[in-house]
Amino acid sequence: MIDELLGEMKTGEIALIEYEPTSSPEMAFHRIVEHFLERDVPVLVVDVLDTLHTFNEHLKRRGLHLPVEKLTVVKEGGRIKLGNVIGEVFIPSEPSEFTYHQVQYSKTVRPFFEADERPKAIIVLGMEKFILPFQNDLRKVEMYFEIIERPLIAPGGKYTFLFINRAVANEYVLKNLEGEKHYVVELSGEARVTKTPFSLLQIESGLLLVEYGSKDHPELVLGSAIDDLGAGNVLVVDVADTGMVVGKHLETMEWDVEEQPRVVKIGGRVEWGKTIATLDVYNEPAVFLRKLDGILKGESPKVVLYFGMERIPRFHRDPARIILTIANRAAAELTAPYSAVYLINRDVAPPELRGLLEETAEGVIAFRDGGFEKLKG
Repeated sequence: MIDELLGEMKTGEIALIEYEPTSSPEMAFHRIVEHFLERDVPVLVVDVLDTLHTFNEHLKRRGLHLPVEKLTVVKEGGRIKLGNVIGEVFIPSEPSEFTYHQVQYSKTVRPFFEADERPKAIIVLGMEKFILPFQNDLRKVEMYFEIIERPLIAPGGKYTFLFINRAVANEYVLKNLEGEKHYVVELSGEARVTKTPFSLLQIESGLLLVEYGSKDHPELVLGSAIDDLGAGNVLVVDVADTGMVVGKHLETMEWDVEEQPRVVKIGGRVEWGKTIATLDVYNEPAVFLRKLDGILKGESPKVVLYFGMERIPRFHRDPARIILTIANRAAAELTAPYSAVYLINRDVAPPELRGLLEETAEGVIAFRDGGFEKLKG
């Protein structure tokens, strides 16, 4: 799973690595270092209170060599120096010290980043030790995020990894970190990626299922599709005005959409976008779905977003048969010349339809706590 994460990450992205104290975070650290050094990417380790020493000793006992001589290191507290230490920065405990800490840190690492044009990797070890002195004072925590943590979100030519011990950091700190990072990896036994950025550019063809709850924002997927691929390459299948509501929410968010996507309506009363066809949801689904296939063949979109397919069985007296019809057609889209993305509301979807689509889809992504969790693929 760590290798999959490393293969997906782009410069400017941040991964939060959460670990249990009885797990082996040093193994993930070793793999990250190995990955970037093999690719001639300079690695900067921010070592809080000798966490690098702890990881290195654990690796030695496993018979693994960590090439510390190739690591640039900034010490934040602690006594044991490993690697090429370019400076020491104090650990602040009061908000009045946060800004000075940032100035000192920036001055220390500037030569590392300005040395050449290559991308860089930053690995922060021992975040929980940095935050521990003030984590139970929420005012100080908020100031920490404002002054120290959030500036890291700014894009740049670097990959960033933050290691944190879940048993030490409190829930408020963890949830804030999780909400603001591109990736979240949990180390408890095997590594598990529980949050990943969503981009339709990652979908070349085949079938993706996106599950969302009634309080989530599926309009983010529509906005991402338009931004990534251009509205002219996106076709929306809107069942019973579900897509229309999503589109209106996107407008409310003041998303900068210069062009509207093409829309095929299946039922519903309100047209939006560039409506190119309207199909009767009360007709036999096998009939209107064949018509839909003909429309898609003629339109040649790059991606098709389905909103509200979970509603179709509700319009018919034999929902089980309709569920099988929808799932069977979805299976055929595995070899379609476009990417098919089914967005279903898990709070109202028939569990049978959800289960069949999860089995069929090559990838399954779920909205979780304001981000995305990859469940499959």
